[in-house]
Amino acid sequence: MSSLLDWLLPKGTTYAAVSGFVTDSYTGFPIAGATASIGYYIYQATTDSAGYYLITGLLPGTYTVTVSASGYQTQSKQFTAVAGEVAHVDFKLVPLVKPKIMLIFQVYDAALNLIPNAKVTCAGQTKLTQSDGETDPFYLDPGTYNYTVSAEGFLDENGTVTLDYDKLGMYNWVVSPTPSHNSGLKGLIYYLGVQMTKAPTPPPPPTPTQASVTFTVFDKTTNSPIASAAVGVWSNTTNSQVATGATDPNGKVSFLLNPDNYRYQAGAEGYNVAEGQLGYLVAGQTYTFTVYLEKKTGPATLKFEVKSEYTGSPVANATIVVTQDSTTVLTAKTDSSGHAGPFTVNPGTYTYTVTADGYKGSQLTAYYPPGYSDLISVWLEPAGGPIANAMVRFSVYYYATNAPIPNAKVTCGGQTKYTDDNGMTGIFTLLAPKSYDYTVEASGYETVSGNTGELKAGQGYLINVPMKKTGEQIWLIDQLLNYLKSLSVPWYVWAAGAGVVVVGGVILIKAVTSKPSVTVVMPSSSK
Repeated sequence: MSSLLDWLLPKGTTYAAVSGFVTDSYTGFPIAGATASIGYYIYQATTDSAGYYLITGLLPGTYTVTVSASGYQTQSKQFTAVAGEVAHVDFKLVPLVKPKIMLIFQVYDAALNLIPNAKVTCAGQTKLTQSDGETDPFYLDPGTYNYTVSAEGFLDENGTVTLDYDKLGMYNWVVSPTPSHNSGLKGLIYYLGVQMTKAPTPPPPPTPTQASVTFTVFDKTTNSPIASAAVGVWSNTTNSQVATGATDPNGKVSFLLNPDNYRYQAGAEGYNVAEGQLGYLVAGQTYTFTVYLEKKTGPATLKFEVKSEYTGSPVANATIVVTQDSTTVLTAKTDSSGHAGPFTVNPGTYTYTVTADGYKGSQLTAYYPPGYSDLISVWLEPAGGPIANAMVRFSVYYYATNAPIPNAKVTCGGQTKYTDDNGMTGIFTLLAPKSYDYTVEASGYETVSGNTGELKAGQGYLINVPMKKTGEQIWLIDQLLNYLKSLSVPWYVWAAGAGVVVVGGVILIKAVTSKPSVTVVMPSSSK
């Protein structure tokens, strides 16, 4: 120290000096370029890169040294200058704006292998880890933050970190490669390590059992897609339709089909139907087919069918008048089946009027394009108002257990309905007072046909339909007794007690009390 004083203040001098270091109060880093001054800048010095300043040539006495730096609050301190001595006064300047804390994440697995390309989200920011497993810094104010870390092949990790100027350093950190891409950083740094857990290996996708088929339907002339085109697919093996759908605004419609050999048909209003073969479709494969439809050309064909609105019966001798621009184009009468036509007209807009004795008239205006040939159905309301009708519902069940049979198909009076989960159909309405034949079909059951009996106007009916399973035997009591007589078992148990017949330990009848009207089931394997 004496040598330094000898250099600064030669022996015998009457002068003193002051020196010190100027640093950041938060980071502790030196502040270069700060100004240290005494007495309105009569004496002053500038800090070097180490934050060191030195002011010499002071007479003994008490002084105030003031230090200022850009971005920091100015500070002043008093000291006493002693001849031949150097006073030491350090400054920790407070920044005008509190500095951010640099939060750096390091991501690794259970074996401490660093994970690159992990996505770290914190405080609304997202950063990816580099090859050294570290993110670039998140510059944050002191506080508590939630974070989420995700990486391919690993489960997401969620956590909370609290940043404070007094709690900096490394937490859950593993050895970093030398150097890491953050090695040169200086400042308020919080290092946080996050360990990831391997995600379980997902099960292999199920083996596909169906083929994916997409049709795209275009106008052959304009090459533009056709929306609402109808596409149907038929199995060449069973000769039955297996799928149907309508195209979307892009002309596309898709189906999932079981492996089989197929054909298709496609059509749209104003276009001719197109059809073709799809061939054999393989499960798990994706197929695309493009269909071009040609617009219909030539005249329009009008065919009429006139029926009573309430009974659905044909209206014979109805008069049909077709006009265009108030000019009559054709006049016709319906035959005994309520039909008239076909009539050929030029494409255009026509108005048809239909009248019949005892009915209110009907009129409609429509445009009929080239190639139109659909049947025009006209329903006439009786002039005297609605005709009273009968309403019928069907209840379909398995006769042996009374369990309802859902999705059974019931046809009656020209109408078809399907049973719900309770085995009940909707109401068959507009049934004129008379008797109707009906048919009931269900998968796995034998078809049942019957008759409603005479229905009365304004009445509601519930018709119960018991069904037996396909191949199931139903015996009358007389048949069962004859069979039991042929067996070497005490069949007379049935007559003697409890109304139960036992054959080989199997109960065949329970509580049979009336022979003529009771039926029982005996499986084929028991006969």
